[in-house]
Amino acid sequence: MGAGKSTVVNIISGRLQPDEGFLELDSNTRLTGISVRAAQASGIETVHQHLALCNKLSAAENIFLGREPVRFSLGPLR
Repeated sequence: MGAGKSTVVNIISGRLQPDEGFLELDSNTRLTGISVRAAQASGIETVHQHLALCNKLSAAENIFLGREPVRFSLGPLR
């Protein structure tokens, strides 16, 4: 059983929605569950500890790599 550190990070970053309750950041700010996009728009990013980094990219480029739009096609499905 863990202490819940990863769960808190996942809630703050919008990757997980709380079952109940809220996180209070200060006396005026309560998080009750936000989307990943809303978290990113607020400047919140998550870099997981076992993430494989791209050696030829800078630290900043590695952080934003997951936000790059991915456009590819596998071709028509049959």
